[in-house]
Amino acid sequence: MSAATVTTASTDGFVLIGGANTVATALIGSDGNDTITASTLGLSTITGGKGDDGIALNATAKNTVIFESTAALNGNDTITVFTAGTTKDVLNFDAFVNVDGITTSAGNVTGTVAAATGVGTSDTFDIASKVVFLDTDEFADTTAILAGISDATGASNMGLADGAKAVILSGDVAAGAITFNMYYITGGTGATDTITLVGTVAADAGNALAADQFIV
Repeated sequence: MSAATVTTASTDGFVLIGGANTVATALIGSDGNDTITASTLGLSTITGGKGDDGIALNATAKNTVIFESTAALNGNDTITVFTAGTTKDVLNFDAFVNVDGITTSAGNVTGTVAAATGVGTSDTFDIASKVVFLDTDEFADTTAILAGISDATGASNMGLADGAKAVILSGDVAAGAITFNMYYITGGTGATDTITLVGTVAADAGNALAADQFIV
């Protein structure tokens, strides 16, 4: 068994499959819309690159999906077979923002993040450099998310200073959802915050997401 790095050419629709006998695989997508499947053994590190990529992980191995520094460079990726739980699969947003915490209605979470935890419209906290879980029952779309953000924390808002960044995962978490939309958000002057969809992730049922799946 061996380690391997596989990089695609810059063509649309490229298919990458991690080797069945490969212990560690780094799979790097093209500028197009790629289909990428993780290795069945050991560790897989997957960078989709530009384009709207389909990324299938593997429940028998630990996988890390690396996101790009901007939404334009990343595209809108679809990630499936994401295994929730401590020491399991990882979403690495470090190129966009150095994540230093997970934020829910209870504030910063250093341990396990329960799938049934939402963030209410009355909560007040700074979301800069955080992964934020928002319930679609309370924040139905990007318009509602942006309406709940201000330049600084205050009554009934999430605070995000000008130029500060955060990652938002939005889903029906009150119902125990396991599929989330993932957004990059950057604070702007006044009401000019920008929010862009960078993908969806579908986690396995029955396990809670953990902080070490986002802080690397």
